[in-house]
Amino acid sequence: MALRHREAELLRRQLNLTQRYETLLREASDIILLLDGEGRILEANDQACIQYGYAPAELLGMDILDLRGPETRAEGQEHFQRLLESGSVRFESWHRRKDGSTFPVEVSARALELDGQRRVLSFARDISERRKSERELQRMTQLYAALSQVNQAIVWSPDREALFAKLCEVMVEFGKFDMAWIGLDDPQSGEVRVVAAHGDAHGYLDRIRVDRGPTAFGAGPVGRAIREGSPCILNDFLGTPGTEPWREAALEAGFRAVAAFPIRREGVVTGALAVYSRERGFFGAPEEALLVEAAMDISFALDHLALDDQRRNAEIALLESDRRLKEAQEAGGIGTYTWYIQEDAWTGSPYLDELFGIGPEHPRNLEGWVAIVAPDFRERVGTYVAGIIERHEPFDLDYPILRAVDGQRRWVHGRGEIHRDANDQPVALVGVIQDITERKLAERALNKISVAVEQSPLSIVITDPKGTIEYVNPAFTQVTGYTAPEVLGQNPRVLKSPTTPPGHYRALWEILERGEVWAGEFENLKKGGELFQERAIIAPVRDESGLLTGYIAIKEDITQLKKDEAERRSLEAQLQHSQKLESLGSLAGGVAHDMNNVLGAILGLASTLRESADPCSPAAKSLDTITSACLRGRGVVKSLLYFARKDLQEERPIDLNGLVREMSQLLSHTTLQRIQLRLDLAEGLGWLRGDPGALSNALMNLCVNGMDAMPGGGTLRIRTQAAENGGLTLRVEDTGQGMAPEVLAKAMDPFFTTKPLGKGTGLGLGMVYGTMQAHEGTFELRSELGRGTEAILHFPASRVGTPEPSAAQASAPALEAGRSLHILLVDDDDLIRESAVPLLEVIGHSVTEAATGARAIQLLEEGLEVDLVILDMNMPGLSGAETLPRLLNLRPHLPVIMATGYSDDEIAPLLAGRPSVSGIRKPYSLREIQQKILSLNLQPDPATPAS
Repeated sequence: MALRHREAELLRRQLNLTQRYETLLREASDIILLLDGEGRILEANDQACIQYGYAPAELLGMDILDLRGPETRAEGQEHFQRLLESGSVRFESWHRRKDGSTFPVEVSARALELDGQRRVLSFARDISERRKSERELQRMTQLYAALSQVNQAIVWSPDREALFAKLCEVMVEFGKFDMAWIGLDDPQSGEVRVVAAHGDAHGYLDRIRVDRGPTAFGAGPVGRAIREGSPCILNDFLGTPGTEPWREAALEAGFRAVAAFPIRREGVVTGALAVYSRERGFFGAPEEALLVEAAMDISFALDHLALDDQRRNAEIALLESDRRLKEAQEAGGIGTYTWYIQEDAWTGSPYLDELFGIGPEHPRNLEGWVAIVAPDFRERVGTYVAGIIERHEPFDLDYPILRAVDGQRRWVHGRGEIHRDANDQPVALVGVIQDITERKLAERALNKISVAVEQSPLSIVITDPKGTIEYVNPAFTQVTGYTAPEVLGQNPRVLKSPTTPPGHYRALWEILERGEVWAGEFENLKKGGELFQERAIIAPVRDESGLLTGYIAIKEDITQLKKDEAERRSLEAQLQHSQKLESLGSLAGGVAHDMNNVLGAILGLASTLRESADPCSPAAKSLDTITSACLRGRGVVKSLLYFARKDLQEERPIDLNGLVREMSQLLSHTTLQRIQLRLDLAEGLGWLRGDPGALSNALMNLCVNGMDAMPGGGTLRIRTQAAENGGLTLRVEDTGQGMAPEVLAKAMDPFFTTKPLGKGTGLGLGMVYGTMQAHEGTFELRSELGRGTEAILHFPASRVGTPEPSAAQASAPALEAGRSLHILLVDDDDLIRESAVPLLEVIGHSVTEAATGARAIQLLEEGLEVDLVILDMNMPGLSGAETLPRLLNLRPHLPVIMATGYSDDEIAPLLAGRPSVSGIRKPYSLREIQQKILSLNLQPDPATPAS
C-alpha cells in the first residue's frame, strides 16, 4: 500500500515536471530546439516557429544546418562537431528564415543523454536589436572620434589649407565617410572651387562642375547649401531630380548619398563641406549633427585663423566645441535639481553648477540657493517658496540670479513639483532650471520694437496670409480716421478708392505671392471719404521654418508731397514754356530786323519811283501794289515783334471797352450770321496804358480762334471787368467743342495747332502770351471738352489810371514847307542807303552817306555841316546808341532821327533829355519820312548856308 502510494506520488511529480517543461518550452522568448546526434530537429518551441517562419511539422526532421545560409553552413558544421566533442558550445552566427531573410543569433547548446540516446539541447536568441545598438554605439564612437579629430585639426593646423586637408582626411578616416571635399565660392566665376579633398579614388572631382548660383550646375547639394545657407542632404543622390550633371560620375564612383553643409566666414557663407557615401540612406541624425557641428567649427576656425594669436584662438574654438558638445548631452541645456525639504539639502546636475557659477564648496541648502538669487528678488523668492509649500502648488517662477563665480546677472526659469509622504508632509522639491537670459533680452528687444511701432510716424499694418488685418498702429488711425477696432478683422480694401484700377492690386498680389517685396503708391480713401496718397512697402512675413505667417505694410501719407510735386511740375512747365517763347521770340526779333531792312529798301525805291510815275500808268499801279505788299509785310514783322515780347510799339492810354467795341464792329461783318456776339462790358473802368495795335491783334487772335472752334455756330462772349487788386480783366469765351487736357497743356507752345494745314501757324496764342508779358500781365486758358474755352487776360493795377496829357513839344519857328535840308544818312546796309538816298532827294533834300558810325563822326570832325542826321540803331562796330553821344558832343543841337527795326522802347533811353533826338520805325515810306522831317519843325542854322 505504501509502495503504491509512493509510485503515485512519483508519477504525479513527473507529470508536474512534464507540464512545467512544456510550459517553459512554449512560453520561452528564446528559440529552443531538441536535436538528435545527427543534428536533426526532434522538438521545437513556439518561438522557433515564429522566428523561422516554419510550421511545427515543417521544422521537425529538418537538419539544423538548413537554418543557416550557404555562407555560414560550413561554420555551422564546425560548431556542431565541436559541440559533440566538448559537450557544450556558445557562439554567434546568422540563421535563415523560411522566406530567405537572415537574422543574427546567439546560440548556447549542450549535449546530453535522454532515454539512452544522445541528444542536443540548443537555445538560440535573436540579437538583432543588440547588434543594432552595437552598430549605433560604434557609429557614435566613430562620429565622436571624428569630431574630436576635427577639433584637434582646428587647434594644430598652421593655416587654412592644412586645416581643410586635415578635415577631409578626418571625415574619411575617422568619420568613415567614403569621400569628403571642401569647396569655396569663387565670386568672379560663380563656380565652387575645390580646395581640399580626401577619398576621391575615382577622380570624381576632376569630372564635375559646381556653381553657386541657381543654374543647372548649382542645383546639387553643394550649390544649394552655399546659396541657401543651410544643410542639404540627399540620401538618394542618383534618384533626386536636378542631379543629372553629376549622375554619370557618381555612378562610376559608386556614390549613392551626399550631404553638404555651409561654411561661413564672419557670418557670410563662403563655401561648403561635402561628404559622400556609397550606401543609400546613409545620413541619419547622428551624421547630420556631427557634420553641422563640424561645419560650425570650420566656420569658427576660419574667423580666427587670420589673427596673430592663432594658437590661442584655436584653443578657444576647441573649448567652445567641447562646451557645445557637453551642452548637447545635458538635456537641452536644462539643469536638474532635487531639494530635500526636511534635511534642507539639495543636489543638482553639473550643468546647474555651471549655470549658477558655483563650485563644490558652495553650501547646498535653501540659504545657499537664496544667496544665488539677485538681491532685489531674494525676499520675493523666499516668500514664493514658502507659499507654494503651504498651498500645495508647483514651483513655476522666473527670477534673476547673480553667478557666484563672476557676479553676472542672468535670468532663469524654475519649474518643480513637491513630493509628499504618506502624511502629506513635503519631503522633496524636484524640478529643472533653465537659463532664459536670451529670451528675456529678446522680450525686452521686442518691447522696444513694439514701442517703436506704436510711436512710428508711418502707418504700419499687419495681416494674416489671407490679408485680414491683425494689427494697425496709431499712425494708421491718424491718417485714415479708422480706429483699430473698426479695421481689425477687415481686409485693407476698406481703404480702396475708385481711382485705383483693379490691375494695380492684381500686380501687387502677384509680386507678394512670389514671396517678393512690393513697393509703390496708392490713392486710398479715408473713413470720411477723403482721398489721400500713400507710398507703401509691403513684404511677406515668415516664421523660422520659412512658412508664410502674414504680411506687413509700412505706409507714408504723401498727399501733401504729391501736391507740392504737382505745383513744382506746374511751375517748371511754366518756366520751360516761358523759356521756349523767349528763345523763339529772340529768333523772331532777329528775323524782324533783317526783314525790315529788306522791306525798307523795297518800300523806299517804290515810293521814290511812284513820285515820278504817271498816276494813270500801269507802272504806278504796280508801284502801289509793291508799296501795299511792303506795308503788309511790315505788319507781319510787327506781329513777330509782338510775339518776341521785345516791346510795346506804341504805348498810350487806351479805353479797353472802346477797343472791344471797335473789334466787335469788325467781327460783325465776318461772322456770316452764324456766330452770336455778346458784349458784357463793365462801366467805369480806368484807362489802360498799353499798345492798342498789340492789344487789337491779341483780341483778334482770340476771337478768330473762338469762331473757328464753333463751325456749326455758337456764342462768342467778350467781357471786361475791374479786378479786386485794382487791375483790369478781359475775358473771351466761346461755346465751342473745347480742348482735351493734353491739347490745353500745349496750346501756347510755338507752332502747335489743331487746325488743318494752311489754316493756322500755331503762333497766334504765343503772340497773345508775348503781348501780355510786354504789358506785365498774365494770360490764362481754361477749357473742357464739350464745354467751350475761356481766355483770360489780366492787366496789373500798375497799368491802370487816368490819361495823361501829351507833353507839348518845344518848337522853333518852322521852315517853309518843302525847304531843302542837308541830311547825313548813317546805315551799314547797302540796300537801305541805295533806296533811302533817292527817296530823300525826291522830296527835295541833299544826302551824304556814311556806312558806319565811325565814318559819320569822322565826317563831322572834318567839318561837314548838315541839318539832320538819320542814324540806324543796329550797326556793326559802333552801334547807333554808341554813335549818338559822340555826334552830339560834336554838334550838341544837331537834330537826329534814330531809325530802328525793333521798337520805340529800344530807343526810348536815348530820347530822354535830348529834345533834338526822335525816332522812326523801319521800314518807312516816302510819306512817313517826309511827315517825320516836317514834324521836327527844323529851322536852318544861321551858320549853315542853304544847300
